[in-house]
Amino acid sequence: DSTDGWLALKRNESKDTISTSKGNKNGIPQGWYVTAGSLKLKRVNFKYDFVNVPMLATGVDYNHLHLSDIDLDIDNASYSTELIKADIHSLTAKEQSGFVLNNLTALAEYSDKGAKLERLSLTTPHTQISNHLAISYASISTLGDHLEDMGIDADLQNTHVAVRDLLLLVPALKKQAILN
Repeated sequence: DSTDGWLALKRNESKDTISTSKGNKNGIPQGWYVTAGSLKLKRVNFKYDFVNVPMLATGVDYNHLHLSDIDLDIDNASYSTELIKADIHSLTAKEQSGFVLNNLTALAEYSDKGAKLERLSLTTPHTQISNHLAISYASISTLGDHLEDMGIDADLQNTHVAVRDLLLLVPALKKQAILN
């Protein structure tokens, strides 16, 4: 109840890479594997900053996230290097940009090949998205360069998206004449 957290990082500007082992001598995957039968957070505030990256003037700045009043209720959560998934019963939060998530519920799954939200219900003060949304791609690392390879599977019912929410979440869209 009522916890504050802050993570400050410095973005690595070098071209060096770090290689990780895909498995031990028996081919068994190595790395983190975390599960939670149930996780509940109440009134948590969290800041995530890349201190050497300039802040955006408007919109959600994913290099400087400042979330407040986070309430979370999830079950059957797991995290590994291959897959992240959870049954999200409720997630609410506010972001410093003005974006407000009134509630999110979903069976959520993310991997380096895609993401999906089943039994989706997302509400903000101005937006409602419901039902099912999934995307697939060859690799998350090449997605930005090959959007033509992305697949979308969506069955959205009783859905409307406010332009003001879209512009907060994707500030670069403000450059599009149709959205001004």
